[in-house]
Amino acid sequence: MRFKFANDENMIISPNTIRRALRRQGLVARVKKKKPLLRKRHRIARLKFARKYRDWTVRKVIWSDESKFMIWNSDGREWCWRDPKLPITSQHVKPTVKYGKESVMVWACFGYFGVGLCCKIDGRMNGINDVIFQHDNDPKHAAHETKEVVEDDLWNKVQQVWNEVDVEFCLKLIDTMPQRIADVLKASGGYTRW
Repeated sequence: MRFKFANDENMIISPNTIRRALRRQGLVARVKKKKPLLRKRHRIARLKFARKYRDWTVRKVIWSDESKFMIWNSDGREWCWRDPKLPITSQHVKPTVKYGKESVMVWACFGYFGVGLCCKIDGRMNGINDVIFQHDNDPKHAAHETKEVVEDDLWNKVQQVWNEVDVEFCLKLIDTMPQRIADVLKASGGYTRW
């Protein structure tokens, strides 16, 4: 924006002036959410799915996905709020260690009646004869080899937390499906808040 004014209007405006003007308009700065790239074919597929299942009954659906659990928190950016006049405390720091890249990759499912299996993934995920594995088109499902270092303590904790998930939590997630589909339709297959 600053360069547009400099080039088109021959005006030099500081970044702070631009930020103040944006704030006066009610805009706020946020870290961008990481989401998979949506190409045109993805948007078309999402829109087709949303139109097809607009009036879907979700009681017979089993939802599944995989996730990586890290021993040392997230491998992405973390933010905190603090008073700059006070000293930094442990809650204001993201600790790093030379080791600690250990993680557990799991696949799990849930449905209308609660949680289902939670499986540790060792090696690669692939199909089994006469079984259809429905997934979310993530490229790692087709990878030739998946190398993960697994810590038993982390796996045990993931299993424990998974088994503590109650039916009400699953129902709350499932109940958001009509709104998710409506949001995909409204965004013409594009990004949504979900």
